[in-house]
Amino acid sequence: MKTMTRRERLTRCYFNQEVDRPAVYSRTGFPEDDPSYDRLKAYLEAHSELKSRWSGRQFESRYPVERLIEPHSEDFERWIEILHTPAGHLQRSSFVSLKGQPGLQRTFLISCREDAQKYLALGFPDLGGDTSSFFAARADVGEKGIVDVDLGSNPGGFVVELCGSESFAVMSCTPSANGRWH
Repeated sequence: MKTMTRRERLTRCYFNQEVDRPAVYSRTGFPEDDPSYDRLKAYLEAHSELKSRWSGRQFESRYPVERLIEPHSEDFERWIEILHTPAGHLQRSSFVSLKGQPGLQRTFLISCREDAQKYLALGFPDLGGDTSSFFAARADVGEKGIVDVDLGSNPGGFVVELCGSESFAVMSCTPSANGRWH
């Protein structure tokens, strides 16, 4: 078998086809301003298959969210986001760092069956927009790899983001009033 380019190798892996050697991919979300990763990033650039992320989700219309920002401490603000649906309002809150630290989600949009019904009343987002940035990303990667297209998130993971892990776990194993499981 001939030696493949990195792009050919990753493409064939995605389609479960024979390759000349195993493809090697490593995460690439390294801190931009930390030079201690420079040697590792250069090695990966030269010796592994590369994926560039391109999000197709950027072409979805967004549901309108009202945001209120309240001071909380010298380190954090409290953000309250309200999603207006045809069936009623949903609200979530989080602490957002003023100093670059991780935030903390406090409450979630969905906490009960009624909230889920409100969210489902939104309907599907509209799709549209200029996709030329995909072709620019593909040209930038060249033969070093492929452009990985994100057309949506894992449905289970998305639901956990809406509910929070605790509510998701409780609602997924609790029968509703009519005896059906959520």
